[in-house]
Amino acid sequence: MASRIAAHVGDMMRGRGRDLDTAMGKARKALDWETMFSLCIDEDKAREYRSRGCTELNDGCSMCGDMCAIKIVDKYLKK
Repeated sequence: MASRIAAHVGDMMRGRGRDLDTAMGKARKALDWETMFSLCIDEDKAREYRSRGCTELNDGCSMCGDMCAIKIVDKYLKK
């Protein structure tokens, strides 16, 4: 896994892979989990981590849970 991440960083330093990162950023902003899973380096591990932090009632994630910056900003901008 570390070598795959290092390879991606190397590609980014050479100016390649930006489309992938841009697509991932857009998916994150939209909280589009399926697109994020399809774009990530290890889809199975990402799904496993996500399943730890959310339930049927809580659409949070293992990283920020209820303190999701995107959710908070969206909540206040949609008012």
